Amino acid sequence: MEKQVQAAKRPVHGGLGLMCGVVLAVGITAAAFFLLVLLMTYTELSMEVIGMGSLAVTALSGFGGGFLASHHQMARGLWWGLLTAGIYALLMMGFLCGLLGEGAWTLGRGLGLMVAVCCGGLGGILGINVKK
Repeated sequence: MEKQVQAAKRPVHGGLGLMCGVVLAVGITAAAFFLLVLLMTYTELSMEVIGMGSLAVTALSGFGGGFLASHHQMARGLWWGLLTAGIYALLMMGFLCGLLGEGAWTLGRGLGLMVAVCCGGLGGILGINVKK
């Protein structure tokens, strides 16, 4: 009975959690790409690292955003994670295609979108099941 009472007292931040998750994902992306640029500038890393590095950063950002968005929810962690990572991925792809003028969608960008959304779903599942 106590577990049900504790679960009922758990705060629910629907839209706020979603927004915080997207902001966290964008922040992780900015910090990780800055670190990647510094590593490439001051070490002997080649330009071939960019593709794999961007895919890893996208996965980490989607996971972190999905985890944070679903952490304070009562149910549906998978959906919160998928939604958060989907919004993040569409923002990043829109930024690449629109502001930078990189052109149309490519297979690599579609793969990045899928990786972000899948990792966001995984983060959402783990975020909702974390016990304090």
